Amino acid sequence: IFIGIIQDWLFVRLDRELFPHKYQIKDAKKYGKLDETSMIETIFDFAFKSFVWLALGIYIILSLNEFFGFLGGIKLIDYLFGESCWAFHTLMISIIAYKINKWYTKRAKATRSVQPQTAA
Repeated sequence: IFIGIIQDWLFVRLDRELFPHKYQIKDAKKYGKLDETSMIETIFDFAFKSFVWLALGIYIILSLNEFFGFLGGIKLIDYLFGESCWAFHTLMISIIAYKINKWYTKRAKATRSVQPQTAA
């Protein structure tokens, strides 16, 4: 039951992360404004983001270990995933690419809004 609850919560968080516009429109129709987040949602949001960044950091360290063997020559990812190791690498690289793209677009929007508008 606990795994099911965690999995359901994870899928809801991923759905809100990947499709935020869907919930803004739904909340705007329901309440007439955007829904304010509670303290519990803020704590869970911070915990989720921390977990994602921690998992990505551990993955990067372990994937570098696959090539350089600095953790005593034990290739942990290969040991844990065996022949399906390529699927795990594909998933993790996709998540990293998504995070980099999200960071880059957020940064690009911020720099565009800061630049002064010149009159022609």
